[in-house]
Amino acid sequence: MKEIKFGVSISLGGRYSVQGRESFEGLNLWVKDVNQSDGILIKKNGKKLPVKLIYYDDESSANKCQRLIEKLIVDDKVDVFIGPYSSGLTLSVAPIAEKYKKILWNHGGSSDEIFKEGFRYIVSTISPASKYLNGIIDMVRTIDKEAKKIAIFQAKDSGFSVSVAKGAGRYGREKGFQVTNFKYQSGTKDFSSIIKQAKENNPDIVLGAGRAEDDLVLARQILEHRVSAKAIGLVVAGIKHFKEQLGKDAEGFLGPSQWEQMINIKPDQIAISIIS
Repeated sequence: MKEIKFGVSISLGGRYSVQGRESFEGLNLWVKDVNQSDGILIKKNGKKLPVKLIYYDDESSANKCQRLIEKLIVDDKVDVFIGPYSSGLTLSVAPIAEKYKKILWNHGGSSDEIFKEGFRYIVSTISPASKYLNGIIDMVRTIDKEAKKIAIFQAKDSGFSVSVAKGAGRYGREKGFQVTNFKYQSGTKDFSSIIKQAKENNPDIVLGAGRAEDDLVLARQILEHRVSAKAIGLVVAGIKHFKEQLGKDAEGFLGPSQWEQMINIKPDQIAISIIS
């Protein structure tokens, strides 16, 4: 064994390409960093081995992603199998990991459904979607004990969005907030009517629990309609694309982030993958 082969099917094209490319950029930076440090120590051999990333573009297609994952396992014989981006693609390939008894390191699928299906070979480095926006609620409650209302904009046809909205709503009510959900179809281009309804309710917190493209359109229209709240949090605000698209208007929006180097996060479970 001269190197450790990591394999990933990633969305460089298609509907998830924005997030997929950012994920791919992060993976390549990691490979570069590891190899500059002479690789990963394999205790069994008593030496470090460099890492190699084998990747294919699944074009955001579940069918193609499934074929590529099987190719990585069967043909490329990767040592470590990294999951794709998005909850839907992750769910589509999880049975393949089960079939070959191959650990799937899940970095891009956070829908709660993934954690409830009883998969034995998924190790997640990402928190469940239902916990994505809890920190914003905690922050407002800490700063303002009198804050009362939360408005949640939710794409009703996305499993990920439903998980985020349900989790935030449940947590908000636990913290003493009145929670109102404003549902829309993913791909909506005009949020004017539900933004008007939300404004009339005078929310202390406004949360966007949609897909990236939905939250981005919503953010622009929140600015246009001059929505005022103690905190406005959107899932999309946590990625580079949000800043690139909104420029200086991105300032003031809050978003979930799980990758800050100095933050200590306690895992729910610890798993060990053995490379033979």
